[in-house]
Formats: sequence, structure tokens, C-alpha cells
Amino acid sequence: MWRGDHLYDVVIGLSWNTAPARRGLGSAIFFHLARPGLTPTEGCVAVPRAMMRLLLPRLRPGCKMLLLPPGDSGPKLRRPKGKRR
Repeated sequence: MWRGDHLYDVVIGLSWNTAPARRGLGSAIFFHLARPGLTPTEGCVAVPRAMMRLLLPRLRPGCKMLLLPPGDSGPKLRRPKGKRR
């Protein structure tokens, strides 16, 4: 996937409609770089390059991303005992 605007310089597939794929639900949702001004995507999730730089080192195989709408702080998450950042 190549784009001249560099939005896909970093792209992660979010496993949407993959197991199994179902007709009418779309082909993919990606987590990728945002356009200047954070203009809307065509259904993907996009963040500024600086945010992507913060997130990428924290992602590991099998990790799960919780995607929330703006302003939603999500559920309170508890760390397992004995675990620190």
C-alpha cells in the first residue's frame, strides 16, 4: 500500500472483518498516520506522527488496542499486582 501523502508510512491492520470476512461489513480498518489538521478518514483510525512514535514502541504481538471516541476516558484499567511500567 503506497500513498504519495505518506499516511501509510506506518500502518497497522486492526483485524476488522477478518475471521471470517462477511459481505457488506467493509474490507479493512487501519490504524495509520493522520492528515494535517486531523481531517476525517474513510473509516480508519488515524493519529499524528508524534503520537504514533509514542505508541509504536509499546505495541507487541497479541496486544489489544482499545479505541475510544474523543473525550471518552474508557474503563478504569487495573495493573496486575507486582507489575510496573
